[in-house]
Amino acid sequence: SNMETLTSIVNNGDGTYTYTNEDGVLIDLDANTTSVTSIDGVYTFTDASGTVITSVDTNAKSLGFDNSTNGFTSTNVQDAIDELSQTIEANKGDLIVSEGIEFTGGLDGTNILLADSGIGIADSGISTDKLADGSVTNDKIDTDAITSDKIANREVQAEDLGAAIADQGKVGVVQPDGSIVYQNVDASAVNGNDLTAGDTSITVVDGTGATLVNANVSVAADGITNDKLADNAVNTENITDGAVEPIDLNANVAGAALSQDGDTMALNVNANNGLSISDDNVQLGGVLIEETAITTDVDNTLAIVGLQTGATQDNLVVVDTVSGVLKQTRAAMPKFFYMPSIVFDVSTTGMASRNLHEEYIKQFTGTGNPTLVGSEGAPTDIPNLPNPKDLYYYVTYYDDEIFEAVSISETGIMTYNVKSTSPTEASFMNIVFVVK
Repeated sequence: SNMETLTSIVNNGDGTYTYTNEDGVLIDLDANTTSVTSIDGVYTFTDASGTVITSVDTNAKSLGFDNSTNGFTSTNVQDAIDELSQTIEANKGDLIVSEGIEFTGGLDGTNILLADSGIGIADSGISTDKLADGSVTNDKIDTDAITSDKIANREVQAEDLGAAIADQGKVGVVQPDGSIVYQNVDASAVNGNDLTAGDTSITVVDGTGATLVNANVSVAADGITNDKLADNAVNTENITDGAVEPIDLNANVAGAALSQDGDTMALNVNANNGLSISDDNVQLGGVLIEETAITTDVDNTLAIVGLQTGATQDNLVVVDTVSGVLKQTRAAMPKFFYMPSIVFDVSTTGMASRNLHEEYIKQFTGTGNPTLVGSEGAPTDIPNLPNPKDLYYYVTYYDDEIFEAVSISETGIMTYNVKSTSPTEASFMNIVFVVK
């Protein structure tokens, strides 16, 4: 119905017919007087007088085509056939076969997708993975086709050789007729021989009568390879004295503390930073090549025993309070000392304060002390403790007629109250600094 617009002819029963054309026009035909002629697929109907009643063109080009539901663009049958042919030509492809399938009948698969084609199994086309389990039966196996190299280890079971499960552990014995019978072999029927040690490299246990022929075993020369030795199996006593020579040492055995001589391959001990080598011994003594610290604690202390008595002109060893570095000096800071003299203003009564540490630093460094005078060649500053918390501060005496409520902070700030403005010869303070 998609190839043309429907027409119809209705028999009226009296020798006349009603024809409905593609446009739905009704045309009466009288068969008693109508004649039909056909030229190039066009049928012409004339009446008795020769007048043309109608004509029907049956050529495909003239037949209408409904393209509303099929994706075609043609509006007549001929164009639709051509459009279909072009679509087939543009989309045709080859049929390619593989994996044991081949073409028969002289075809090769070219442009075959819309034509009949036969395929079959090629020679040697059936590989192992194409065979279903149980598909190969006895009648498919040729005589002598299965050789020993085709049989996997332990795949031939007793039942495959005609034996029963009850024959497990028995030995097949060839009978006079060539058949094999599975039976137990009496040990007394076998004349055993001895397995012995060929040398002291091996020990044989229960070797009497253990072999079919006399035999001995021993470790072959160079038979003990590295993979035969268990970890840590070689001890010192197993190595002959002098057996290990410098050439036997791997360069990596030296590590960071040893170096290997490039000529003799011997290992040399490295020593530096206060250590030295003498007669193959590492000894204390040498040049330090970097900052070096020895850490001690309350349990692990450091002591030097046997020091000799020094002289008055010897230097002292002191420790830097910040870095801990040892230094030498002609003198050491005393454990305690009196604070330099300062003047207290008692002209008025009331609370007052003085920074004892600050006053001490001013006098020892000349800062705020223009009267500081040193000997020729003396340093500008007198050795001092710049951190106020490095000292303890004490007042060992003060005139309680003049001062009261005296106190000192951790950093040396002394506060006091001046209760009288009438000092006497006893109106002074003794202030002591103690080094922590």
